[in-house]
Amino acid sequence: LAAIAREAADGAMAVQAPAELPRGEGDPEVVRRALAPLLENAHRHARSRIELVLSASGGRVRVAVRDDGPGVPPALGERAFDPGVRGDGHNDDGGAGLGLALARRLARSCGGDVTLGDGPGGCFVLDLPAIEPGD
Repeated sequence: LAAIAREAADGAMAVQAPAELPRGEGDPEVVRRALAPLLENAHRHARSRIELVLSASGGRVRVAVRDDGPGVPPALGERAFDPGVRGDGHNDDGGAGLGLALARRLARSCGGDVTLGDGPGGCFVLDLPAIEPGD
């Protein structure tokens, strides 16, 4: 997951990762495709900053995609992951409301999930089962 996040960041955004991070479950191409809509949303809504924060605990590995934009309206919550749903006031941003649903579906196909993270700003978390060394 760390290598995919660094590749996706392409030097254009900050990446925070611990020195030792287990690999995440899932075909790398599927994981890239799950991460892509989260990065696209961050690029679309960020004012000036996007950050990828990687972590691992409890047999899971995560990347939180954070931006300094307005974030998801609290009233929207989990509905943000429904196909065709877009946040209030974001009707002219070019999105079709399918990216988060796709990201979640792809992550779940790898045994993971995409969830709404804590603000401030926008934050979505791609969570995958960790593959421990030697597994």
